[in-house]
Amino acid sequence: AAKKYGGVVPLVLLNKIRGAAFVTNEPKKTKPGEKKGARQKALEAKEGDKLVDTDVVLELCHFQYREMEIKSITALMSMMADVDENGDGVLQFDEFADLLLKIDPMFTSQDVLEMYHECVGDDDVVDKDELMHLITERGLRFAVYTRAVGPAEDGRA
Repeated sequence: AAKKYGGVVPLVLLNKIRGAAFVTNEPKKTKPGEKKGARQKALEAKEGDKLVDTDVVLELCHFQYREMEIKSITALMSMMADVDENGDGVLQFDEFADLLLKIDPMFTSQDVLEMYHECVGDDDVVDKDELMHLITERGLRFAVYTRAVGPAEDGRA
């Protein structure tokens, strides 16, 4: 997920974790005669400390990832339809360049050309599968997701 979304943790996910994943520590009872090692003693939390329930964190991450996945794919297909001037379902170079600049206006013409040659098929056009492969391989899903939800909601942290 880090590669697909640029290694960025959305603030919305962090807030969900903060709200649901912390539990209050209850001290563990040791059996009579049981010795604790120095490392175990150092790692033990004090009574009342907040601990993270890793199962809850993993579940929240899984559902947030799925939500981002759906929104980014939907946004990408919508953006593709917007730039597909002739409506043939594939992108010629100019349409492809327009799409990439919508995703990230900082792309240079060299970046666009390089990505075009990376994903173009034998027919010199880019179809949706080739585009999805490029976006995934280049780690651009979070950029697409950000365009879908807007900069105020992307929640970069």
